[in-house]
Amino acid sequence: MQTIHLMEYHLGGASQGGAASESATPSPQLPDAGKPRVSKFDYDPTTRKVTVQASVQQAGEVKTPLGDEQTFEIPAEATFTGIVHKYNVKNATGRTTLKFTAGSGDAPVVNGASVPLSIVLNAGEEGVVYSPVGKFELNTPLQNGELVAVYNSNSNVRRIFFFADKVTLSRTTEGYLLVERSVISKD
Repeated sequence: MQTIHLMEYHLGGASQGGAASESATPSPQLPDAGKPRVSKFDYDPTTRKVTVQASVQQAGEVKTPLGDEQTFEIPAEATFTGIVHKYNVKNATGRTTLKFTAGSGDAPVVNGASVPLSIVLNAGEEGVVYSPVGKFELNTPLQNGELVAVYNSNSNVRRIFFFADKVTLSRTTEGYLLVERSVISKD
């Protein structure tokens, strides 16, 4: 086997007589492909997924100017299925027992538990009462929470309420919008 030393031959990459790393021919400058743009976009509202595909205007040496399709999930809460009002009530009357009622019908289930539509509170006591579940439907007025307090079951005398300025909104495990507020009943 014969060994050939190429140090004395010029192969075109470096200047003759010097090392290749000292004065190498610069690599050719590739043309700018431009900024990528979205060429395909698709949104599936049932799965909440977005599919996009990017491309470049001037692909240059690239055989395919289109990129691969990529799919992304969009984290979003599901829509509300209904509305429930929660009242943190306080009987601030001096001596009267009051029955607080927020509606009639079946007791709603909120966060997995059956909750009361009415409660009886003696003077100075506090409690919680809920409205029935109102449904969200198109072209239908949204149910507002109703709260009534009477002296006793034979009376229809209503009391004066003072609603707190702050309202807390949250989502129940059943998918309801829960509107929570504090209420004080006074003489």
